[in-house]
Amino acid sequence: MASLLLAVASGGLYFAATPGFDLWPMSLVALVPLLCAMTRRRPGVARALILGAVFGLTANAGCFYWLVPTIEAFGGFGLAGSLAVAASVWLLQAGHFVLFALVVDRFRSAGLPFLWLVAPAFAACEYVYPHPFPAPLAVALHDFPVAIQVASLGGATLISALLALTNGAVYALFAQGARTASRLLVCTAAAWLASLLYGATALTTLEQTIEDAERARVGIVQANMGLMQKRRDPRESLRRHREQSLALERAGPLDLIVWPETAVGHVVPTVSSTPKAMAVAEVQRGIRSPLLFGALTSRAQAVPRKHYNSAILSPGPTTTGARQVRYDKVRLLPFGEYFPLGDAFPALYRLSPKTGHFAAGADQRSLALGNHRIAVLICYEDILPEFVRRSVKLGQPNLLVNMTNDAWFGDTTAPWAHLALAKFRAVEHARYLVRATNSGVSAVLDPAGRVLTSGQTFSRETLVATVRYLSQTTPFSRWGNWPGIAGLLCTLAGLLQSTRGRTSARPFARG
Repeated sequence: MASLLLAVASGGLYFAATPGFDLWPMSLVALVPLLCAMTRRRPGVARALILGAVFGLTANAGCFYWLVPTIEAFGGFGLAGSLAVAASVWLLQAGHFVLFALVVDRFRSAGLPFLWLVAPAFAACEYVYPHPFPAPLAVALHDFPVAIQVASLGGATLISALLALTNGAVYALFAQGARTASRLLVCTAAAWLASLLYGATALTTLEQTIEDAERARVGIVQANMGLMQKRRDPRESLRRHREQSLALERAGPLDLIVWPETAVGHVVPTVSSTPKAMAVAEVQRGIRSPLLFGALTSRAQAVPRKHYNSAILSPGPTTTGARQVRYDKVRLLPFGEYFPLGDAFPALYRLSPKTGHFAAGADQRSLALGNHRIAVLICYEDILPEFVRRSVKLGQPNLLVNMTNDAWFGDTTAPWAHLALAKFRAVEHARYLVRATNSGVSAVLDPAGRVLTSGQTFSRETLVATVRYLSQTTPFSRWGNWPGIAGLLCTLAGLLQSTRGRTSARPFARG
């Protein structure tokens, strides 16, 4: 029972460190109770599995508690069904922590110095495990720009590995004493020093790059329409967005206005992959600035007819030699935009009548606006590091734009967590990131992950900020998640060593 309570405590510390709760110091010790629980007894696979599952379930239930009301409101399930679906997601996500606990247990059983392997093992598990909703440990530091700049080197995983190393050092300090743990403590301090020095240098370099780059004035419209309200009254949604856009233009010239996901509630027809000009002109009527807006689109020539969650970029009536272009959302939201396996078994949609039936897009290339390129990320696509990296590599964008409708989540911590995760995409690719949301949190982030301007949740607002079109390539853009790969190779080497002959676990029972 004591070990189980320690695992629960680890899970509680983990989610307490995440955005919305924002007790970031907890990220420095979140793994310590789990390590204490695992080292109270001799290694054992069943015990490690249970402790990892309890830790992971607690952490994910806290991070994603909002799944229950979201599924209940928009999935068509009752409370019991919504809790069951949410619990299945929590358990699925807990697999990351189960895998980590099993790896640590294996290292201990082989007599390896497992505390030195906690960081690569944690990075490896975070890298290889398929998370439906990513929540890396690194996100706890989202409000500290100098600490998260190393994400431009190796992504959020590099920061998670540093935090895991810190957890191992803290455990060693209390379990073994300062003298025995001195080497690990020194290495951890050196890693933090190097990270912070890099962060300070990167911020200085970014300031110069930003100063020399071409500027653009961007306006954001947050109309604060409820999800069902937009569906029932698409004309009111269009009226609000137009009204607020015209107010923005009266305040000064704009290079781009951004509306959120599905701001246009009625279906915009297309010819091939190009939106019909008359339909787009009607949406933009009276607005002279280039407009990027979310809409439902359909391809009538497809059999059966397919509907998409799309973004349409219209250059505006004053721009010559350009035409509207479109991006269709590639990564659809399970149970919101489609039912998993629903195409193979259509009867599944009867279980969740409010679930959408959208088709996924197939092209991640950027949209062109004059001589510049914009990578559009719809809904939760901006929290998927490899997805965003692929968009950047394919499109070479000068600006990132996230269009989302976080009204799904209600008055919870989810919209703020979404904003926090988006900061890492800005840092990883050294790009400005514009977020236009239906009900908050709309914001503009600079390449350092700093919030230049932001709104609130469930309020009708307009925002204006000056961004820069940037084109440099970061190490993460070029090489991807190499810390995860390096951690995986190190972990595999440790596992291979453990199979060649185990020594007694007794010398390492407590680290």
